[in-house]
Amino acid sequence: MEPDAIASKIKVAFFDVDGTLIPFRRVNGERVMPASTQAALLALREKGIPLLLCTGRFIEMARDCEAYVPIDGYVTLNGQWCTLGDEVVRAVELDPVEAERLFHHYLDGEVAGFIMYDDEAVFTGSPERLAEIDEEWRMRWYVPLSPDMADRPIYQFVVQTPKSGPVDVLADCPHLVATRWDPESEDIISTGSGKVVGMEALLCRLGLTFDEVIAFGDGDNDLEMLKAAGVSVAMGNATPEVKEAATFVTDSDEENGVWNALCRLGLIDGEPIAPGEAVCEA
Repeated sequence: MEPDAIASKIKVAFFDVDGTLIPFRRVNGERVMPASTQAALLALREKGIPLLLCTGRFIEMARDCEAYVPIDGYVTLNGQWCTLGDEVVRAVELDPVEAERLFHHYLDGEVAGFIMYDDEAVFTGSPERLAEIDEEWRMRWYVPLSPDMADRPIYQFVVQTPKSGPVDVLADCPHLVATRWDPESEDIISTGSGKVVGMEALLCRLGLTFDEVIAFGDGDNDLEMLKAAGVSVAMGNATPEVKEAATFVTDSDEENGVWNALCRLGLIDGEPIAPGEAVCEA
């Protein structure tokens, strides 16, 4: 499809966060949005295209991106909690019985990972692993685990497990399913949920269709999102499966991938830039 045709059909943009907008590698000790990505998002929004994030993060963590650019809506917790502006459009907690069963695996120390509520997360695991995770994620948003937390609606679990290892804690949880976003981590959400379900909820409110969507992603939990979008872009650092599923493959998240894709597809004004070069704004 020619850039002019793409530019004329796209009405909204969905972006994964980690590995797409925010690289995993730290700069001066912090994970930050590259300047070219920030410039690209601002330019896209100035063209009248709403910016929607589609992420496994919970809402408060996802709002970190608003330090760089206004965000119009969120599909968070892999579609379990979705907002447009100040309105909660979709909020689907995990099956309470199965969530409580899984909660006790964490409480008893049998599982390492996160328990995610609507606005905060709890980390569980050894003190050594907690220190590693805190160093990697700067987890200012985590709170200590306590037994009474089983009574609150849970929207997502994160299990830290190698890709070769099954999530055996789901053996007795037919209403829950795992989706991978990292070689060492899987998100557990409701069966039949996912990023696409959350996208659909926001698109219905906006009066738009998937044909009018451009979506960017890098991880396996982005596969359905990219397959559903009218135009999809895999980051250069994406998994092979994600690259195969996307309409286009751009440069990596650290090599101006978002900027270069939007320029090449005619959605923003400017020229692609090489790694290490600065954005030349008009």
